Amino acid sequence: MNSITEVTYNDIVDIIKNGFFADVEYEELDYYERPCTKYKREKIEMTFCGKLEEFDFINRIFDTHNLPPSYKRFSNAAEEIWNHTVNNPNDFPPFWFFEYCPFDFKSDDSKILNFLCEIFHPAVRNENEPWGYFLHKFNDLLQHDGYELYPVYKMSGRDVYKWRVLNNDNVKLTQIEHIKDSFNSEYINKQIEIMNNAICGNPTEAIGKAKELCESCCKTILEENGIGFDIGWDLPKLTKELCKVLKLTPDDIDDTKKAADTIKGILGHLSAIPKGIGELRNAYGSGHGKEARFKGLSSRHAGLAVGSAITFVNFVWETHQDRMEIERIKGV
Repeated sequence: MNSITEVTYNDIVDIIKNGFFADVEYEELDYYERPCTKYKREKIEMTFCGKLEEFDFINRIFDTHNLPPSYKRFSNAAEEIWNHTVNNPNDFPPFWFFEYCPFDFKSDDSKILNFLCEIFHPAVRNENEPWGYFLHKFNDLLQHDGYELYPVYKMSGRDVYKWRVLNNDNVKLTQIEHIKDSFNSEYINKQIEIMNNAICGNPTEAIGKAKELCESCCKTILEENGIGFDIGWDLPKLTKELCKVLKLTPDDIDDTKKAADTIKGILGHLSAIPKGIGELRNAYGSGHGKEARFKGLSSRHAGLAVGSAITFVNFVWETHQDRMEIERIKGV
């Protein structure tokens, strides 16, 4: 299978070699000694072979003892690689394996995908390195060519990743970009980026950001409708007022409409989404101190919270935009 374009492949190789730049969140105290969130542009780097030696890492991916060498004077690829990387460590240039003919990385997508999965294997990755950022970055590139890296099971409580072909309807990714474009806010865009980046590397942070996204959306729509709100309102209160303004409560549905009961049922559960995310954040997400024995949820649960938040925000924002357009037309 060869769906990975030359552009994506070259970007992946460049990131493995040189790292990449990303906005990293940090907290500092303001003038009144209140904690405030700020961002700084940092270069993100990590060692592709993690805790392993390069030779051992390569042998997790390729059966080098049964691969032919690039030069006939060696009996197999393993002997050739060992001679030029271990016995004579300066013979091969850095990242030689991408150009090593017996590996032929570009012949099949599975080769580079398996390589990436091994980078994030618990037996390989260094937990002190920012591997979560790299995982998200690679997935961001791969999704355009129809692939993703995803957790399939746990080893000693840590996710083991495999690759899979994405469905054609990448709803979540499309919605994320739509939300970013709609809000056109640097602050909210960074919150969304951090939230999505953190799903695998820091699930508790992702859950916390999912709640903040729902809050920001509610407040923005209320403000644009000229509705004041108290700074002390919690997320359920904000959601309740939002649904009133957008007429998204079950009582707003005409009983004579087709499938009225079904629509009412769906809308009745709409406000439960941010309420549930808020409760999840209070129990497991960032933003509250935790006891030493605290054990957070997995990336699977964080993905559920993020996906739910994106679905909620996308729906209410589109409803708000539709109502604004109707009002504009009426005013013409």
